[in-house]
Amino acid sequence: MAIDRLIADWRPAALIVGLPLDEDGGEQAITEPARRFARQLETRSKLPVHLIDERYSSRAADDELREARSSGRMNRRVRKGDRDGQAARIVLEQWLQQMG
Repeated sequence: MAIDRLIADWRPAALIVGLPLDEDGGEQAITEPARRFARQLETRSKLPVHLIDERYSSRAADDELREARSSGRMNRRVRKGDRDGQAARIVLEQWLQQMG
């Protein structure tokens, strides 16, 4: 599986999984599958897996991409994976702030 290869190549000390919650902090239909994925990942990888609230990460990513385009820092059209990549970065930064 691709995740297994990435873990073997990068050798992280821990893994982070975004936890999808609704605006009020309640669970959505996808929340339990995300928790299940995190448990399976922890079992397979033998690494600690941290669940991080990912509320508003996509919205923040959209805002950052829009600002980058309007400021000229990004001079190409936004591609399909740009939003997901930015949102993942935001979730990681949230985790790092919680740990610091």
